[in-house]
Amino acid sequence: AEFDLGAVQSSLFTSAVLLGFVLGTLVSAFFGLADRVEPRRFWAVSALVAATANLLILTVPIDGIVVIVLRLITGICMAGIYPIGMKMVATWSRGDTGFLIGLLVGALTMGSALPHLFVVAVPLDWRLVIIAASVSAYFSGVVILFVKLGGAPGRSPRFDPRMVGKIWSNKALRHACYGYFGHMWELYAMWGWIGLFLYGALSARAHENPGVWAALLTFAIVGVGAFGSLIG
Repeated sequence: AEFDLGAVQSSLFTSAVLLGFVLGTLVSAFFGLADRVEPRRFWAVSALVAATANLLILTVPIDGIVVIVLRLITGICMAGIYPIGMKMVATWSRGDTGFLIGLLVGALTMGSALPHLFVVAVPLDWRLVIIAASVSAYFSGVVILFVKLGGAPGRSPRFDPRMVGKIWSNKALRHACYGYFGHMWELYAMWGWIGLFLYGALSARAHENPGVWAALLTFAIVGVGAFGSLIG
């Protein structure tokens, strides 16, 4: 079979973010960063670094290895936003932790959908979309410093490598981990490629303004998950 370097590079463009998130989470857990660093500052630094890595994509060859490294850095920074956000939300919990976590996941989902809406706001220029998304991340990194916590964040249990073996030996927990790790690749694969699929389908049918409609539909498909996070 012929080796398609372009397809591999395209896959890594998405997978590098997920690999970075896993790597960032493991490093954060090993060094206990969530307890050592004030959560709002942790979030702010992560958002600022991620935004900068995102902007740097515009300065390197889009088909080179450097852009994959930048996506990996973005994923690592996600470990300072998603889990830390949960830690911050939990300080406001008064028996409604599930709803608050759902609200946070919904906000993150809507944030993932917004770049597709930016596509409609700018003249279909992917560079402007990256700039708009990065500016949004910079904005969140500043605003989070003014957010008040509902109380002192609880300390996380100390990282114990031996627990990995115990989790692996527990069939139910092992299968739960399979499901969680697998859903990231499945979800982000759909989020990453649905726009191109819709653009191709609309273009094949000679639809007017296929780029705009593909972006709007992708925003709706990804963004609807924000409302689903609040149900149940």
